[in-house]
Amino acid sequence: MRSRVVSGDRGYYGWTLLVAATIGIATAASNLLGGVLMDRINPRILLSLSQLLQAATLVLAAVLSGPGPLLIYGAMLGATQGLNGSIKASVHAYYSGRRHIGSIKGLASTISVAGTSVGPLVVALGFDLSGSYLPVLLVCAALPLVVAVMLQVARLERADETIA
Repeated sequence: MRSRVVSGDRGYYGWTLLVAATIGIATAASNLLGGVLMDRINPRILLSLSQLLQAATLVLAAVLSGPGPLLIYGAMLGATQGLNGSIKASVHAYYSGRRHIGSIKGLASTISVAGTSVGPLVVALGFDLSGSYLPVLLVCAALPLVVAVMLQVARLERADETIA
């Protein structure tokens, strides 16, 4: 007997598994691609692209209906995760040097975990207040857009490895 715990009672069990596989494949592919691009493109551009992809993924989640578009969502979510993963692995050293990389990555990881912990609560509260995920996901999508713009106007310079 099939379990409906993963996908509720909507009959999306097979789609749930397919989307999970799509997320994994897209994550792996974009992680590899992101690593290659990190060696060839200014990290500021890649960071902005990852933020734009994150915003687009949140907008898609807000307007998604039916199981078919879930595959597109899964591919976009996986691409976002993979790109962010490969960028995070390099960008701290690129801009801050290697001297204090452990402290920098530790703080960044702590902030990331805090955001991951609070995010679902914010989305649930938004749903409770509005009766829909649409408003809260659109507000959440605006945040990476702001970051993408800030990355383009911020003055960021590569660390000087001789003193960092």
